[in-house]
Amino acid sequence: MSESLLAAIENQERLAVGFGRLQEERDEALDRYLGRPYGDEQEGRSQVVMRDVADTVEWIKPSLMKVFASGDEVCQFQPTGPEDEDQAEQETDYINHILMQKNDGFIVLHDWFHDALVQKTGYVMVSYETDIRAEREQFQGLTDDEFALLLQGDGTGKVEVVGHSQRVDEMGNVYHDAIVSKKEEYGCIKVHNIPPERVLVAGDWPSLNLQGCPFVEVIEYCTVSELRQRGFDVDDNINDSSQYSEDLWAEQRRELTFDGTVDREDLEADASTRRLRTRRIWMHIDEDGDGIAELRRLVVVGSTILENEEDDITPVAAISPQRMPHEHHGISITDNVADLQRIRTVLVRGFLDNMYLANNGRNAVDASRVNIDDLLVARPGGVVRVQGDPGSAIFPLLHPQQGPAILQAIEYVDTVRENRTGVTKYNQGLDANSLNKTATGVQQIMTAAQQRIELIARLFAETGVKNLMLIVHAMSLKHSRQSEMMKLRNKWVQVDPRSWKSRRDMVVSVGLGTGNKDQMLQHLMMIIEAQREGLNYGVATPKNLYNALSRLTQNAGFKMPDEFWTNPEEAQPQEPQEDPALVKARMEMEADAQKFQAQTQIDRENRMAEAELERERMQMQTELDANRQEYERQQKDREIEMQAEVEQIKIAATERIKAAELELERWKIEYLSDVDMQKEQLRTQVAMQKQADNVRETVAQVVAERENTPPKIIRDESGRAIAVERNGVRRNIVRDEQGRPSGLE
Repeated sequence: MSESLLAAIENQERLAVGFGRLQEERDEALDRYLGRPYGDEQEGRSQVVMRDVADTVEWIKPSLMKVFASGDEVCQFQPTGPEDEDQAEQETDYINHILMQKNDGFIVLHDWFHDALVQKTGYVMVSYETDIRAEREQFQGLTDDEFALLLQGDGTGKVEVVGHSQRVDEMGNVYHDAIVSKKEEYGCIKVHNIPPERVLVAGDWPSLNLQGCPFVEVIEYCTVSELRQRGFDVDDNINDSSQYSEDLWAEQRRELTFDGTVDREDLEADASTRRLRTRRIWMHIDEDGDGIAELRRLVVVGSTILENEEDDITPVAAISPQRMPHEHHGISITDNVADLQRIRTVLVRGFLDNMYLANNGRNAVDASRVNIDDLLVARPGGVVRVQGDPGSAIFPLLHPQQGPAILQAIEYVDTVRENRTGVTKYNQGLDANSLNKTATGVQQIMTAAQQRIELIARLFAETGVKNLMLIVHAMSLKHSRQSEMMKLRNKWVQVDPRSWKSRRDMVVSVGLGTGNKDQMLQHLMMIIEAQREGLNYGVATPKNLYNALSRLTQNAGFKMPDEFWTNPEEAQPQEPQEDPALVKARMEMEADAQKFQAQTQIDRENRMAEAELERERMQMQTELDANRQEYERQQKDREIEMQAEVEQIKIAATERIKAAELELERWKIEYLSDVDMQKEQLRTQVAMQKQADNVRETVAQVVAERENTPPKIIRDESGRAIAVERNGVRRNIVRDEQGRPSGLE
């Protein structure tokens, strides 16, 4: 049976999504995030690698962590009826306490989100782990009763005597000296981040929710000792090599300092510390032969099946920043930015190379007249030795400046990246041009850009985070053994998950739609002000006001609102309720009396208002007549003043036109003079260039004639050669001791 089961597992692994192109894309995503070289770098050229992927991911993560980890509640359980509101509230506090307090919730969420943003999909696994805590204590001078009480323990753990001795004093009293070890078994739900390359999911599974997935595999590297602590009977020489040999896990690519040295699984000094490739598998298979596949939980090392049990939940949760419908894996931020990072890298390399050439340009030189070593060393105050005119021996090669065009291209790529990801310069920091924009305009730009990040947060909330909290809830129901005293909402309460019922209705509280803390503060202040007014009309209660004040306190960063406000339900005892019929009758009588008084008051106020209105109307008519006369007088005076101003404007305009015409004539004369001067300079330069060309040709002819003149041998009276003369230059012949010619001076 085990052989057929192993064959089924290997078949599922071959069909699972996790190998091939997906792993290559994950490896490439890590390289792009870490800014590793592309492999096409050239010696002597710029080798810079831009970090667009890392910059974008690191700017998105703070917004996501602010959404999920800024408060105590990551999720909230909804009650299914009025009778279980208290239980739903307790479940909310307890499950959030497990994630954020018993586990390092902030780091779990951070690493989970990071994997998804960089490598398409992030995974976490929930497990119930049991740990044995041992404490050694030493006691001296215990009486028989005290020693017997010590051996009984306090019910929280098992007490073992490690060492014991007794002595008797002169009075016959027995005293005990003992060393005891107290072992306490502690169980807790743990949430682990799983590298994406260590997770295999059925290739045809279309959802991020892995509940119901026919095959899920998680690869762990556990030591022999760790497997034994989990209760598995493992031999020291167990082999973890499976029949499926294509183990393509990229564990070492994540290690920034990996140098290819020996890993721990290669050490054989201590067999218990040898690491084994352990496969934890949740697979639907018909084990009992009833024709219906049930979910099985398996632990496999190599070809050894350590565990094969039926299970009711797959404790793995997955998230993806950009969901692809009908696919398990979505699109990562790396997928959206990697091509732009490549383009920016090419542009920046070209920009730097162009600057290097501009700052250290090339020269065309006459190698016979210039000291090349001097020219290759560029230093302030350096000397380049040249024979003759330096201008004719060294000619600088001009390189065009491409910097502005490249910078414009880089800015365009940045704009494309902002449109793709929603990460703009406005939510990264103050833009240099923000001072020229209105505050409302910048806020609108930031709000529009943050919508993409909010969509990522909502996808995380509705998929992986929600599934994770449901898994933690189910694991609490499954593995809870006893009640536990916990401090929740600043109160010590007895929590017993065994009394809970299975939950399906849950909403993840992520704070979307409420803006940032400043905006939430304004909203809460408006709500509190409205509630204060609503208390007078019965549309708000002290409990509503207390809840709003609690939210206000939490928004300010204080996690315990009860330190600042008192719950009215706890501070004031409930008054006995009256007969509803009597209450209704009294309210109707009071309402009729109030209605009569109100109508009387309204009639009196109406009469007074009509008299006051008539008096004000007459007064306003008198003031209106006076104002009309004053307005007509001022209107005539204003027309006279405006006519005078128009005349002055006409005169000033005429003078400015004449001055402009004179300035234009002067500019024309200067411009034509400059043009004539430039033409004359150009003609002079052309003539000088021709003259220089003629000089070069003459010098070349002279040099050629001198080089073609044959040498003349000079002899003494005896006919012996003593010198050689060429082009008027005489050089004596040098002879050795035997009198044979050996060279020229």
